[in-house]
Amino acid sequence: MYENLFKSPLHRVFVYGTLKRGEPNHSLIKDTANGYAKFLGFGRTTVLYPLVIATKYNIPFLLKKPNMGNVGELTKASIYFLPRYRSSLLDSPMYASYSNNGSHGLKYCEKYVRDPSYDHRKEVQ
Repeated sequence: MYENLFKSPLHRVFVYGTLKRGEPNHSLIKDTANGYAKFLGFGRTTVLYPLVIATKYNIPFLLKKPNMGNVGELTKASIYFLPRYRSSLLDSPMYASYSNNGSHGLKYCEKYVRDPSYDHRKEVQ
């Protein structure tokens, strides 16, 4: 069984924000039009990375700054980092885990609700 798991053409993917189960964009992973996805379990990164919530749309970002922040969630996976960011983001509260309904009170603003002329990237890069 485990032998087949490692020979699979599927990739393990680390999700830390709105793509997690129970979060606003999880439907993108579950939509079979986007491919097949299966939840494998919880895990942790072997290196700490800062998870922050930023922009006026309260978007979670994992900053490419090793050995800073809280414990992550999965090992040996593809991870999307924000490689270039304003250094002031490192002064933001850092979270061990993201939840849209977290005690931080920063509700994620879904893409369809956002002002299409506003470039949120300018707030973080």
